Amino acid sequence: MFGGTCFAIAAWNGFPPNSIGLQEDVADGFTALHATGFDAPHVATWHENLYADMEDEVDPWEVRAYDLGTSKALRDTLLWHAVALELPVSPSVPLILFLHDPKAALLLHAYDDRGMDVIAEDAERLRGLHATFSDWLLDEDRTRMAARF
Repeated sequence: MFGGTCFAIAAWNGFPPNSIGLQEDVADGFTALHATGFDAPHVATWHENLYADMEDEVDPWEVRAYDLGTSKALRDTLLWHAVALELPVSPSVPLILFLHDPKAALLLHAYDDRGMDVIAEDAERLRGLHATFSDWLLDEDRTRMAARF
């Protein structure tokens, strides 16, 4: 899916990192991410409400973009952290993570060990993924996705 250039989008809401597996002086999610060996170039920072429909989200998240190039190791590191966030494993970082391929107009959001969402500007870009991984779909999504493809 990400054979070409890939960017990471990492969002932190101020929640302190769990120090297990990290140096104790790690103060924020981004420093925690780098402490795990993630060394992609940081290319942009902005502040954004991540979930527009949540009434209790009053403070914007700090969001950073990183250029992963074609590095599978950097992508794998981020996928580990996306899955580890809600599991009792370490190290983990308190970040919401996305992978983005701007040329293919694809966005992947692996949100935990149970699943991920893949979003594309054009549904046709997802046809191959749907055919290959349709048995991975949640039962409640099968009818809607079959109609789409």
